[in-house]
Amino acid sequence: MSSDLQDITITAAEVLDLDARIETEENLLKALNKRRDLLVGSILPDLMFGAQLSEVKLINGMTLVIKDDLRASIRTLATIQKIKDAAERSAALAKRQRAIEWLRENGLDGLLKTDVEVHLGRGQEDLAKKAMDLLEQNDLEPVMTQEVHAGTLSAALRELASQGVDLDFDLLSATLIRKAVIS
Repeated sequence: MSSDLQDITITAAEVLDLDARIETEENLLKALNKRRDLLVGSILPDLMFGAQLSEVKLINGMTLVIKDDLRASIRTLATIQKIKDAAERSAALAKRQRAIEWLRENGLDGLLKTDVEVHLGRGQEDLAKKAMDLLEQNDLEPVMTQEVHAGTLSAALRELASQGVDLDFDLLSATLIRKAVIS
């Protein structure tokens, strides 16, 4: 076997070995994160609740506090379009529209990201560069979507909840989560 072919074979074998080791480590990391999430999101809050405590000073000087967190999301159009059942898809679209209207009614329309999409044929790159008002003049049918990032929505709703605003948890797919924070 030539020296070059031997080097190639050895290097390829190293790549395969690294791939296997990386997969093993990634699986271990996933398991560690899952266990940590269980401890922080369930076990410690349950233990603290059972002991009727919301804060504990630990032996190492750090503090364990149970905090409420709020998570929310509005389904994207892309996600809804993947729903096979027409009735379920229609219900999801209606809920999405009601959620967006709720945001507007509560002064949170600034959270909405607006995207406009136009499908053009070949050779229409120049047309793609024109402004939105030109789209309709050229008989194009742009698709406009509005989306809200789940993290942005969650932060805004946490702020509203802290101000005593009544939130529609079902409409906004919101969940109140207790979690342990060590600092």
